[in-house]
Amino acid sequence: NTRDPKCVDTQGSPPLLETAHAFHIYNRQHPLENDSYWNLGRNDPYLYIVPDEIEFLDIDTELDFKVCETLWRETK
Repeated sequence: NTRDPKCVDTQGSPPLLETAHAFHIYNRQHPLENDSYWNLGRNDPYLYIVPDEIEFLDIDTELDFKVCETLWRETK
């Protein structure tokens, strides 16, 4: 819970793009030297758009897992 504009609260952001946090690729040296993963400039981080909403469901709880598991079984 921060008001620093450099620290993005994905759950409190407007729903322009929903963050999936599916994977992160970054230069190992950058966080060691700058105490952050990215510069937060243009294409840093680069955002990859996941085209199908079913591919980026967020699992935070046991119920979330059960819902996703049910959807996965139905789409197999």
